[in-house]
Amino acid sequence: MRKTLSTYLTKDHYLIHADMWNTKTFPSRCNIINAGLGESNLLNIAGGLASQNNIVFVYGVAGFVIHRYEQLKFSCKHFGGNSGKIIICNAGKIGYEKLGIGHSLDDDEGIMKLLDIPFFAPETIKDFKFYMDYIEKQKNGVFYIQLGKDFT
Repeated sequence: MRKTLSTYLTKDHYLIHADMWNTKTFPSRCNIINAGLGESNLLNIAGGLASQNNIVFVYGVAGFVIHRYEQLKFSCKHFGGNSGKIIICNAGKIGYEKLGIGHSLDDDEGIMKLLDIPFFAPETIKDFKFYMDYIEKQKNGVFYIQLGKDFT
């Protein structure tokens, strides 16, 4: 789904990733920041950028991104999400089981419920586009899209 996600990224957006976005395979016109293996910092940066009325996409291994509860709650939801928009798209759940428990999680929906962050789990590209269209219509906030391996 990264290929489809890349079509939504414009020059006005930010994409912050944790060493997972290959710009040759998934070319994007947006501002790209590689936060390396610093998922806590990744979410703090996302919150800061969103607080300035920006649209920020976050991409990383689900288990390493969403288990940064304090950063999700304070930096993203209460700081950045009130002014801008943060869309968290993960690598995880389906298709990553062989990479270990940190890559294949079962608690992301529960964590999003605790934080009152809308949770989307597209099963097809059509579903993904439907959810992205919904998110685009929202003024601000934090949104979570559970992705598996690329469909295309």
